[in-house]
Amino acid sequence: MGEDRLAQVAPHVRYLPDDAGMGCLGWGGEHRKPHHRIKLPGSMTGLIANSRYDAATVYPWARSLAAQTGLRLLTYDANAHVTYNASTCARGHIDRYLLDGTLPAPDTHCPDESS
Repeated sequence: MGEDRLAQVAPHVRYLPDDAGMGCLGWGGEHRKPHHRIKLPGSMTGLIANSRYDAATVYPWARSLAAQTGLRLLTYDANAHVTYNASTCARGHIDRYLLDGTLPAPDTHCPDESS
């Protein structure tokens, strides 16, 4: 969809041709559904992987989700939206979790690999 057509059908969304991302413009007003704390059933375990400087899924949200749920947070200390694709360190931790359930140690950080 071209930028002109996008502006016509979705005026509050902008197209960013450099990374094909989307963003919101001028949205305001009240929240219609109040936020609520997330509670997981039983002894559920899981892994959250998040980049420290991701503008789309911001790091404070990942930290809050981990704190509310008790899920383990894996941090990639760089700017990336898809941590798995951006970091061999993170990919290794994620693969271990998915293949055999091994969680990284609490407060595990992977170094910036973007240079």
